[in-house]
Amino acid sequence: YMKDMATAYEKKTGVPVEVKGGGVPVGIANTLAGKSHLGGSCRHLLDEEKDKGASSTIVGYDMLVFIVHRNNPVSSLSMDQVRKIFAGKITNWFEVGGPKQDILIIGRESPDAGVATMFREKVMRGWDISKNTVDLQSTSDVEKGLETEQYQWGIGVTGISSAALRKVKMLSLNVNAPTRESFLSGGYPLARPLYLVTKGNPGGQTKEFIDFVLSDEGQQLMAKNAFSKKDYCQRMTTLTGRCDPE
Repeated sequence: YMKDMATAYEKKTGVPVEVKGGGVPVGIANTLAGKSHLGGSCRHLLDEEKDKGASSTIVGYDMLVFIVHRNNPVSSLSMDQVRKIFAGKITNWFEVGGPKQDILIIGRESPDAGVATMFREKVMRGWDISKNTVDLQSTSDVEKGLETEQYQWGIGVTGISSAALRKVKMLSLNVNAPTRESFLSGGYPLARPLYLVTKGNPGGQTKEFIDFVLSDEGQQLMAKNAFSKKDYCQRMTTLTGRCDPE
């Protein structure tokens, strides 16, 4: 969402915002080192990052999704099947209704990456991830890899907003497809916050940009790319009868 947000902010204020990739650990480290004003994150701060003065603001939400090659006939998995696949206990697509092909787990090199951290906490929940994986440098590389024939029988995990830009298949989870409707209804279980990270409390132009992201205009733009805080409130109201921020 950040490129669209930066474009809209510059158009509104005349202040340019430069957006670079690299992943959550890089973004937070650069922010703490004073190399950038903000770092984007799709996971909570780690204790060591907090100890160094990192501060985070929730600005939106998205969903973790499991992706496979678009020609893979498997369309849905249960949470239990996902855990067993990534733990190495299910090793062939035939075991989950697919063809007799070995499952190739496509993962990340960095254990503190945003997707990897939230996946361990929300899905694996103490289960060890198989060491028989292909670990790539970035989540973008995972997505790109699963577009290719090289990883035709692979599976990876990413965020829905970036997966939607790729030619991959997003799997349903517990029969719930990863759609806007299933996010709002609470049917799809794997929602996660999106943060902007600063060193200390934000001030000056940095705070002004965060305020724009949290404004009605910014949140409308967020909802086009991921999910707004209002969307999350609707989800929680449906699930619990009240809107509690995460």
